[in-house]
Amino acid sequence: MCRFKIQNVNDDTIIEIISMNIDNENNILAVEETVPYILSISEFKDKILGTNSDNTGESKEATYKIIK
Repeated sequence: MCRFKIQNVNDDTIIEIISMNIDNENNILAVEETVPYILSISEFKDKILGTNSDNTGESKEATYKIIK
């Protein structure tokens, strides 16, 4: 089990990551405001790393940071 939290850099909301790779698609079990849900690995990467340039040449900055 790997428990850690990520925090939105704009509004300080927190998502707790309970477990990673919970199925064959490498999804993540997360909790936000006491509500558990499944977060896809690609959504997680977009939140933490941002996105690469798409066909329009635009990229997005990371919106979350890892906290203790």
